[in-house]
Amino acid sequence: MSRRRLLASSAGVAAGAAVVSVLPPSVHAALARPVRLPYQPEASAKLHGRRLRIDLRNSGDASVRFALYPYGGELPKPRRFDVGRKTKVDIALPRDAYDLVLIGPNGFRREFAGAVGGTAEVESEPHGDDLRISLNNTGKDRLTFTFRALAYGARTREVTFAKGQSRTVHWHTRQGWYDVEVTVAEQATFRRRLMGHVENGKPSVTG
Repeated sequence: MSRRRLLASSAGVAAGAAVVSVLPPSVHAALARPVRLPYQPEASAKLHGRRLRIDLRNSGDASVRFALYPYGGELPKPRRFDVGRKTKVDIALPRDAYDLVLIGPNGFRREFAGAVGGTAEVESEPHGDDLRISLNNTGKDRLTFTFRALAYGARTREVTFAKGQSRTVHWHTRQGWYDVEVTVAEQATFRRRLMGHVENGKPSVTG
């Protein structure tokens, strides 16, 4: 395992990251109970020249503590943020590539990797029981986005569209839990990992 993956995995566990359950469906059903946590973290990242702007959001009543870990030399050390509703953080990019991991409560995790000049954008937000993922192509060429489930099922999906266009994908969760990777065929370094739980108060179990 690479140093980056080892450190990111350790950070996720420390922040309460979800661990994929191997319990059978019948046991899951028996353990499920209504629960609604007092926060709903969300985050996305977009390039602005040689800066990556990270949009931190929270639709819950309680403040959310985020921790941002740099793996491409973007910061001298990890940074932490307490977010009531929303805040924006600009990260200067000293190199042509970037690689950051954002950790939040209850298994929330976002991984942002790519290169300066990239034209793919990914945003997400809870939508009912599922995750609504918005895709944007700000460049001059067609882009092919590939979705791959890293847990909670074995799904893949491709979405291709032209320059200047947007698309929306509804990603189904498993009792609110999701873990999906988004890559772009034409931009090999671009990667987003979306992982967490939709806090909607419906019956659920530990991830």
